Amino acid sequence: MLRSGPRQDQNPHCHSTCAGKTLCYAVPLVQSLQSMEPKVSRSDGPLALIVVPTRELALQTFQTFQKLLKPFTWIVPGVLMGGEKRKAEKARIRKGINILISTPGRLVDHIKHTLSIAFSAVRWLVLDEADRTLDLGFEKDLTVILNSLNSTGPTRQNVLLSATLTQAVIRLADVCLKDRVSISVSGSASSDLTTADNVMPEPATASQSESFAIPEALKQDVAVVPSKVRLVCLAAFILDKCKFSHNKVIVFISSCEAVEFLHLLFNSVLSKHSANQELSFLRLHGNMKQEERSQVFQEFSGSQSGVLLCTDVAARGLDLPQVTWIVQ
Repeated sequence: MLRSGPRQDQNPHCHSTCAGKTLCYAVPLVQSLQSMEPKVSRSDGPLALIVVPTRELALQTFQTFQKLLKPFTWIVPGVLMGGEKRKAEKARIRKGINILISTPGRLVDHIKHTLSIAFSAVRWLVLDEADRTLDLGFEKDLTVILNSLNSTGPTRQNVLLSATLTQAVIRLADVCLKDRVSISVSGSASSDLTTADNVMPEPATASQSESFAIPEALKQDVAVVPSKVRLVCLAAFILDKCKFSHNKVIVFISSCEAVEFLHLLFNSVLSKHSANQELSFLRLHGNMKQEERSQVFQEFSGSQSGVLLCTDVAARGLDLPQVTWIVQ
């Protein structure tokens, strides 16, 4: 499994889902592309395809590649995701994208309706957060994508990354990985990655599972309260952590409606009682327009303090720096 832990240089209570895992496949991918002769050009079309489950992760992965590709301006990254204008995306595809990052649903949409999208040159396929992709119901979309890739193109390296190994993930691995090499965080891989065609996580054995430990930098607290005072306790916790200090807090909530309710309530009540008058509440969920979702993601990433009320769209793979508390 490839997973990133909490950052050692942050507050003991901190946790971030971190983008370090992205670099595990992005760095070697960029290294391979920049060394190709003749040089990669836009007209080559997609040479690498990266499929991620959420729009926020697609945007973050795209930004990571943008930073890595600054010295290699001839290699062009691009992102496709729901909520964006299809016409603009089609124009970018026609112009040429070498590293294509996409959410499954939008990619299938273009496979079916965009004539200029072609996978005949794709050499790398990365399925990031595969378990989360399947949890969101994208199994049929992944089948369409794999069938489109398999119908044409050169020999391809497939990489599958997953935090958990469910039966669905194992079935997906059986379909898309051949002669696979497994990598586990629990021990050294038995095979040489430099000769691997396919990579996937390795299931943890019982002895490995028993040896797992919580990172020292991560502190966990549990509060058991009656249902009728749970809302009051949450409000008190937020005030306690944010009233006199610049903390960043993420609060995960079960539904889009509950996020909207708490955002309206806390903005009306708690923000007025903040001693430093800087306590801000942001919301993030799947029913928001994409432009607003992107704006919230960028604003919270760049802020020094505040509270993000969100559903599990922000639960996987996102790099949200300096988060000091996560509340379930």
